[in-house]
Amino acid sequence: MNTPEKQQLMAKIVSKLGRDKAIEAVMAAYNAELVTNRMGRMESNPALTTKYASKDLLLLALQRVAEVCDLTG
Repeated sequence: MNTPEKQQLMAKIVSKLGRDKAIEAVMAAYNAELVTNRMGRMESNPALTTKYASKDLLLLALQRVAEVCDLTG
């Protein structure tokens, strides 16, 4: 689901990296978020996993890439 926040973050990333590089960076970050999320679920206590709200992994990936872009100036 696209939200204004996601669109703004992606626009910011595209302005720094260009369209193709932005897509690659966000997809790499998204894949890392997926792996981290799944590994966390496998390692944690199954009784506790239902207590956590589902996270928007795409938003987390966009935020991480935007943070790195901000470091470059």
